[in-house]
Amino acid sequence: MQVFQTSVDTLGLVSLREVRNGHIYIANNSRLCYASSVNWLNIRMSAKQNVLIQYNRNQSECGKLNWTLFGAVLLLL
Repeated sequence: MQVFQTSVDTLGLVSLREVRNGHIYIANNSRLCYASSVNWLNIRMSAKQNVLIQYNRNQSECGKLNWTLFGAVLLLL
C-alpha cells in the first residue's frame, strides 16, 4: 500500500482490516490527517512488511480543522 506525495486529505479506508501483501508507505502528503493514528503494525499480515508513516499533516493541525477520526476522515477497526 503506497500513498506518496498526493493532495488527499482522507484515505477513506473505512473497512480496512488487514494489509496482506507489500509494504505500507504513507508519506509526504501535506493535507492528509490522522494517518499516524492507525496502528499499522497490527493490520499487516507479516513482520516482513515495512511500515513508514511520515511527513503527513500534523495531527494538531487536523484538530484545528475540527475533523474527527470517526467522521469523514478515517476509521480503521
